[in-house]
Amino acid sequence: MDKIRVVGIDIAKSVFQVCVWMVDGSVAWNRKISRQKLLDTLRQFEPGTLGLFNLSFLGANPHFDGI
Repeated sequence: MDKIRVVGIDIAKSVFQVCVWMVDGSVAWNRKISRQKLLDTLRQFEPGTLGLFNLSFLGANPHFDGI
């Protein structure tokens, strides 16, 4: 049985990147979701599977200096 481990959301101004990781470590999907569709998208997941993260630690921030 495939079970969702976490749903990660990278917050942006008008488009959000939503990534779904399964318990086995695989990525079920990774999509850009518009602000208008975000709540409808999130309502399909069970409570407790959502998490917010910031990709700046991966160098996605243009001001990232590697420190």
